Amino acid sequence: MEFKDCTVGTKVHLGGEIVDISNDKKAVLIKWENGKEFYIGIDLLERDFNQYDPKRKFRKGDIVKPDYKGRKWEGMLPEEIEYEVLEDEDDEGLVLIKIDKSIDPTGEGIVSFSRLVLIKPVEEIEKNNLYYIEETEISFDVIRKGIERDLLVYSISLRNGNGVSRDEAKKKAEELCDEKNRIWKEWLIQARKNSRVSGN
Repeated sequence: MEFKDCTVGTKVHLGGEIVDISNDKKAVLIKWENGKEFYIGIDLLERDFNQYDPKRKFRKGDIVKPDYKGRKWEGMLPEEIEYEVLEDEDDEGLVLIKIDKSIDPTGEGIVSFSRLVLIKPVEEIEKNNLYYIEETEISFDVIRKGIERDLLVYSISLRNGNGVSRDEAKKKAEELCDEKNRIWKEWLIQARKNSRVSGN
């Protein structure tokens, strides 16, 4: 925005990302694009629906939220909960997401792309992950990012006649990698809270 556009009464948008929520759930900690952080009341915020390409199809690993328009109905998914996409969006625009088993015993649900909002794309999630998967002709390897070099954590071999198919090995590696990254993220969140408490 240029100074000539800064006239009294002009509505503006501040670019930032929510990084924490207050205990009373009335304010959120915003990390602004200049790197600074401060709390702001949730009543002053509106969701930014334009942060990602609207033409992009949902991909496995995306984090989404339902965004129902118009009349509500019994059985619809709660809009305040985030869900993980389990498979790439199909040609008909249907998206398979992970839901609570109290809603469906399979733990899966199918939602139209038009009723979902992208909260965080898998590309952004993977960029911030500490662990990732490397596929070779003979194995699926779970790797931990390092400062000087990456470290092999676990390898699922397709050799030695262990009877494991490529799809099964990939799924096992993904489960292990997801669990490692979940533990890592929980540690980061706790470390950030401890840092704020100590005033660092």
